Amino acid sequence: MFRVVKDIKYDVLLEEERRLFYVAITRAKDELFLITELGNESSFVDEIPQHFYNVNKPIIKNIDSQIINCSDCRATINMSDKFCRNCGKKL
Repeated sequence: MFRVVKDIKYDVLLEEERRLFYVAITRAKDELFLITELGNESSFVDEIPQHFYNVNKPIIKNIDSQIINCSDCRATINMSDKFCRNCGKKL
């Protein structure tokens, strides 16, 4: 609604996002975990001095080896399944 009444510049919107990010961080009691999509990290994290945080690299599992197919209908099934969800074959 505010945009309709008054033209807002990009810098003003960026400062509002930065303020909200700061408020969210300062509400943490003991620890704070920031989880993000790889390659889509917030630019505001770069503004935090590095001695305040640790970066844990993601563990990427090879999911190709975990995918199995039903021998009858070739449908993809989970390793935890006891029956094929497509044809009902007992696994």
